[in-house]
This record gives sequence, C-alpha cells and structure tokens, in this order.
Amino acid sequence: MDIDLIKHKVQTLIKVNHNEVTNKSKYNKISGIYMIYIDDFTDKHIVPIYIGQTSDIQRRYKDHLKELMALNRLTKKFYTAYLEDLFYEGRYKSCKVFKYMVEHNCSLNDFHMIMLEECDKNSLLDKETEHISEFKTEFVGFNQLSSVTSLLSKDYEKMTNEDKNNLSVAELKEIKKYIKDGYCKFNYFYCYGLISKKVRDIRIEELRKDIYYSFHGADENKKYDVEYNNVLNNPDLYWDKRLAERKSAVIKYLTPYEDYVDFPLRNLSCDIHFPRLKKNECGVYFVISNMNRFYNDYQYSAEIVKIVVLYTDDEKNIYQEYYIKNQAINQMYFEKDYKRMYCFRPEQFQITHNSNDLHLITLTTELKTGVNDYEFEKNQLWDLKEAIDNIINNVNLNMSFRMESNQSKKVMEWCLSNVSYIQRQILYNKMEKRISFEDKKILFVHNDMFTQKYYKERFKKEGIKTRRSNDYTRGVRLASKGTYDCIIFKIKRNNDPAISAIKNLREINSNILIIAYDNRHYKSDKNILEVDNVFILKSSIPKIEELLEILLKHFS
Repeated sequence: MDIDLIKHKVQTLIKVNHNEVTNKSKYNKISGIYMIYIDDFTDKHIVPIYIGQTSDIQRRYKDHLKELMALNRLTKKFYTAYLEDLFYEGRYKSCKVFKYMVEHNCSLNDFHMIMLEECDKNSLLDKETEHISEFKTEFVGFNQLSSVTSLLSKDYEKMTNEDKNNLSVAELKEIKKYIKDGYCKFNYFYCYGLISKKVRDIRIEELRKDIYYSFHGADENKKYDVEYNNVLNNPDLYWDKRLAERKSAVIKYLTPYEDYVDFPLRNLSCDIHFPRLKKNECGVYFVISNMNRFYNDYQYSAEIVKIVVLYTDDEKNIYQEYYIKNQAINQMYFEKDYKRMYCFRPEQFQITHNSNDLHLITLTTELKTGVNDYEFEKNQLWDLKEAIDNIINNVNLNMSFRMESNQSKKVMEWCLSNVSYIQRQILYNKMEKRISFEDKKILFVHNDMFTQKYYKERFKKEGIKTRRSNDYTRGVRLASKGTYDCIIFKIKRNNDPAISAIKNLREINSNILIIAYDNRHYKSDKNILEVDNVFILKSSIPKIEELLEILLKHFS
C-alpha cells in the first residue's frame, strides 16, 4: 500500500472517530485497541501513528504521555548516553515518537490518542494484529515488528520452525518494500541485521543480505561479506558483533538530528476551570509540585509553583496566572535508576534531579496541570507572598475566596503555612478587612535568647520588626518613648518585676499594647486584667497564632 494512501486513510479515521482519550475522559478499566498519532503528517516517509492494546485505556494514555514528558526533561547529552547503554531496551516506541516530535518541531499538545475498538481481553491480540496489518504501522509507523511482539504470545511457543521462518520471510519482504519509510531501517538492524549465528533458512539469509545491500555501497558490502562468513565459521563472535550492531542502530536511528538542551517539546496546555463558581466568589487554584511525603528513600518536599485566579468583575471573566519562585525549577534531570546501586530491576522514565527527589515537580503533577520548567523560563516569577498580596488587593472586599489544588487539602494547608497569618485568614474567609502589620514594632522584655529568636523569625514573615531587652526598667523606658506598638513580658513568679513594670508603663503610655505570658506560678492581679490593652496569656510559650490574633484585634 502506498504511504500517501495510508496517511489519507489515517486522517479520515481521525476525523470520523469521536473516542479521543484525554486527561478528562473516562475510559478507566476499559479494554480495547487504541491508536496514538502525532498531529503532524508532513513527513514524506513516516506515518506518525502507533497501534496498541490494553486492559485500561485511560491508564495507558497517562503512561504513554508520562514517558514523553520524561524524555522531554532530559538534555540531548544524557538521552544519547542512555541510548548508548541500551537503557531503554524494550521501550523504544517512546524514543521513536520523541525523535519524530523533536525533528518536526512538535509540542506535547500534538500528542493524541483515540480508541479504535472496545473488545474483551481474550481477543485483544487478534484485533491488534488486524489493525497493525491494515495500517502497516510496523513498517511506516512507530510499532515494532510482529516477529518481536509475537514472542510475548503464548501461541508462539506452539509454532513450528517452518511457521516461524515463514513469518520472518513475509516480514522481510515487507521491510524490503518499505526500507526507506518509517523506522524500517531501525527495525531491520535491531531485529535481524546482517550478522547471523547460523543459517536458519536460505530464504531469510538471502533477504537479509538483499536488504542490507540495497542501501550500502559496494565496498561496504564486501567488508560485511567477510565479517558475515567469519561469524558463521566462529559462532563465539556472534554476541559481540550483534550487540555492536544493535547499539549502532539505536544511536543512529533514535537520536534526533536537531540540537536541543532540554524541553524541546515545550509543555502541555491544561486549562483550569472552577465548576459552579458563584457571582461574588474568587477561585484560587494552587498548583503544588508533589504530594510532600517521606517514605523509604523517596522524599518529596511540596511547593506552590503556580497560582491560577479566576473571578468575574463587572461582568468580565478575569483569568490570571502567577508563576512562583521555587527550588524545583532550573535543575538538571536524569534517570533515577540508571546505574543505581542495589537496583536490580531498574525502571525507565523515572526522572529526578537529585537522589532524594527533593523539590521535584513530578510527572503526575505535569500531567494534571501542564506545569514544567519550560513555563517558568518565559514568564515572570513572583514571590509567593507578593503574589497572594496582589491577588487579595485586586479583588473586591465583598468577594469571598474558594481555594482548590491538584494535591490534598492537607498538603495545600502545609504549603500555605509559608505565607503570612493575615494572608491565610483572608484566603480562608476568616477576615474581611485588609490589615497590614508592616512597620509595626514589638519589644520583647526577657532574657531568653532562643525564644526571642523563634518569635523574631516568625514575626519577620508578617512584616513586624522586633527587638529584645533583658532588663524590665530599660524595656519600660524604651516603650514609653512611643516608638513601639507592643511590648511582650514574660512573668515567672508572683512578685516578678514585670508586674510593677506593666503598672508603670500603663501610667506613662496607656495606648501601647501589653502582652504578658508564662503565669504558671502567678495569681492574676485584677487591677492589671481590668485595664484595656493588657492581655495575660496562661502559656509558657504562646503560639504565634495567639499573639497574632491579639494584634489583629488591637490594630483593627
């Protein structure tokens, strides 16, 4: 069949087929035959399709796309090194697709998959063989030869040597016909090649030679005639020669001609929608890098890497995107299991950029949201607090927030612990007013340097400046000058000097906020408690949230 006729047949099928598999489709646990195609049919010698079978079409779609996303993150130097070591042995389908997409300047958005036929598990192999024969995908597409895939079949063991030879002869005749198309040359060298250990069938040997001679010069043919005869006379040389031949085919026919650094397929476009978003509601979607888990030697430290905001203002739909500065981007990616110690079953396409997977945007996150390093290279990067401040200030005061993320609620809350207390209160709709703690000054009067350091770091995140004094008299003198908005005392005993210091400070400056804590051995003084702007907390070390709640009430 002519290659242009196959292309026309495929394109017609794509137009009439309405069973496209996407991230949002629901083909879970449905068995059947599917076809992958790249939306670029400009190549004169390749029909960019792959036909396969599966017991779960939705899961297989995600697996195929994740493999491409993994290869997309590698530099050409690393990718070539893995090919040279035959690391992707048995998984070269993804390498064929990747090479085609890079050379034709495609993006991940050009990757598509449709379900050709739904069928039961017992008939999957027969149906797959039928569709592969119809579209010649093992010769002009991305499929492997039937003689290789049939090795996985139970029926192959029952076949006689004559039947196996007939299968190879028929296959080699097709290869000879389509040798300039698809990945026929790669399939030929990888599965057959010129080097043979012994003569199985004179027809096979003649076809192997004819195919090889058809695209090599006379001098090269004479050289391989000698080598061919040497191997037949000395079978011990076979495996070394055969391995060299396969390596050469993998490197030559699966390495893209185009030079690139990383992310040649760019990123996958994924639109984020908020179903049933109310009129005065602002949708905030947090894209989080991973699940933030730790077990065995796999550790993930989650970060908010992107924020999508959607709301309606004056009957206009506002859609905003904020790309957040994070530690997960601008890293060098590599295969985790490549030459890994004590890894007896290495898995391909397990991409990481360090040994512990810290701060890694996982392939699952990229599949759901389309976020990878490429997006951060072309967009403005925001600090997380600045981005949330900008979101809060842009929406109306009467608008409530609705937060969602690609990870669990627990992980989202953990990531939001890195923003200020006020920002969290507003996002959780617990505060209506926009209050700022910036330029507020707090004086700590105690001699516990470690406690003061803890509070200093936490208050700094809120924009509050702090200072420590270990002398009550000096602390009262500093606070009385009016340069501090709040003074915090630590009371240790009933006759603590802090009590008299509080009374003296109240007489000098009645507007200053006074917070005292650690009164385990102190009986409340009614004269102090009845005075405004004085709070005594029954806690050895108050939580930062308690102090901030008092500050909010006071300054609002």
